[in-house]
Amino acid sequence: MKRLSIISLLLWIGMVAFATGKSKVMWLDCSANFQRFSYPDSIRYYVDKCHEAGITHLVLDIKDNTGEVLYPSKYAAQKKNWKNFDRPDFDFINTFIKAAHAHGMVIFAGMNIFADGQNIVKRGAVFDKHKKWQAINYVPRKGLLPVTEIEGKPTMFLNPALKEVQKYEIDIIKEVVRNYAFDGIMLDRARYDCIDSDFSPESRKMFEKFIGKKIDRFPEDILEWRPNAEGGIDRVGGPYYHQWLTWRASVIYNFIKDVRTSIKKVNPDCMLAAYTGAWYPTYFEVGVNWASQKYDVSKDFSWATPDYKNYGFAELLDFYTNGNYYWNVTLDDYYRSSGKHKNETDSEFSTGEYLCVEGGCKYSKYLLKDAVPVCGGLYVEDYKRDVNQFQKAVRMNLKESDGVMIFDIVHIIRNGWWDELKEALDETKLDEAGMIKGTVTCDGKGIANVVVTDGLRCVTTDKNGIYHLPNLGNTRFVYITTPAGYLTDCEQTIPRFYQEIDLSKTNEYNFRLKKNPKDDSKHLFVLEADVQAGLKEHWDLYAPIVDDYKQLIDQHTDRDVFGLNCGDIFWDTPATFFPPYIDKAKKTGYTHIPRNR
Repeated sequence: MKRLSIISLLLWIGMVAFATGKSKVMWLDCSANFQRFSYPDSIRYYVDKCHEAGITHLVLDIKDNTGEVLYPSKYAAQKKNWKNFDRPDFDFINTFIKAAHAHGMVIFAGMNIFADGQNIVKRGAVFDKHKKWQAINYVPRKGLLPVTEIEGKPTMFLNPALKEVQKYEIDIIKEVVRNYAFDGIMLDRARYDCIDSDFSPESRKMFEKFIGKKIDRFPEDILEWRPNAEGGIDRVGGPYYHQWLTWRASVIYNFIKDVRTSIKKVNPDCMLAAYTGAWYPTYFEVGVNWASQKYDVSKDFSWATPDYKNYGFAELLDFYTNGNYYWNVTLDDYYRSSGKHKNETDSEFSTGEYLCVEGGCKYSKYLLKDAVPVCGGLYVEDYKRDVNQFQKAVRMNLKESDGVMIFDIVHIIRNGWWDELKEALDETKLDEAGMIKGTVTCDGKGIANVVVTDGLRCVTTDKNGIYHLPNLGNTRFVYITTPAGYLTDCEQTIPRFYQEIDLSKTNEYNFRLKKNPKDDSKHLFVLEADVQAGLKEHWDLYAPIVDDYKQLIDQHTDRDVFGLNCGDIFWDTPATFFPPYIDKAKKTGYTHIPRNR
């Protein structure tokens, strides 16, 4: 009894310790790791590896997109074989749970909900036992088709609106909560297949009941696929399109509400968690509103009715993780790219600041309104050729959200990135990892108390002129505030008080100053705007203006002179017109700061 009490105490201490930091979640995919996790020793080994790397939470897939489960079930088929490998008979789930709890780790049961078949290998009850429940999709150029008859579709979805389907899924969830000591249930694919789904006769009846009227043309009164002049096809909403989107969101909301009620009846301490994609502006296509009900969607998006916000399910969750599945980590990364991206569930390409890790985290927190913490998720395979970008993504999720979710362990194993993962997850080293450093000197001697910034963070140099500036890769420049009595180096009249950051080359940026021979308590400031040179001969017209500047400056030899151009120097040909502008401006002899907007 005493031994059991000590173990319980250690487990409690571990749980409290992890609760004080940010959640670091590792997802363990059902299929990709099937053979690897088919032996107790291997399971314990990889749980140990996760713990050593700093992982605090595990998501163990136990129901995959075939609809099969990894335990003996009263309701679903048990997955005992995958890719010609037969799993030995042992208590798979409890082996994982015991190994995780021994380290004080939280472990969720990951469960694919409305996916019930994988078309590539033709596995899943949707092909036989559950065929009557399959979704009916409205396919462009082909009309209404059952999902099992759609060529090239990898994952087969059921119709989420059917009460029989919802009862079936909830029965499986209750079975897991009742039989295993998971800390929570992680819902995955608790959604519709896509914008094409579901247009079955049953969905039509339920929707007509929802709006209180009969539909004359179905599915055309919801939406139509119309050929366009470019040879493509457009989705055109019908008179009930927006209400249809609201109804679908209500289906998913009410299902998750029923799941929560069912879980808490069996075990009040069992958490309800969910994964969704982070791309909220297009996630309506799969019938999901994962935002807080405090967020009024209709004020930002024309596809949302005023009632759409009533089906935000954030308040129903105890834990939430999203998919910031983007190569671009920072907002600057996003703006340096094309900006276009097509996510897993999207029908077309989209643009927006949320399509990068930093933007995805910030936008998610805005939408959730503190209803539930969010762990920013990343897809390791996105960074397979650049471990630095992977670490940058991990750190950005930790910085801008309440944690990080790594999908999936198989990629960490294949890439051999355990040490890199551990380094990136170490919150005590987050600043060091992206630290910019350097010196500010004059004649080889350091200058103290010079302000150095990247535009977001400010530090000052120490007594030796050394600075260390935390930077997580989300800014482009480092620059100084020139102290009194000093001048910066100039290049073609432009003061070089800034340097562009490129952490792939160096994290050291040094600044050299020189003593100002003049009294810098007196200044002459020349302001210029709208030169608007569009032709080469325009510089001939600009020359007399420069002469006027020169005459003014020559009258004030006792003071510093600075010039600032506020913009619109030339038209849209900087490569052609910037050099002539600088050539004219440098004749004034003053330090010149051009800005072109």
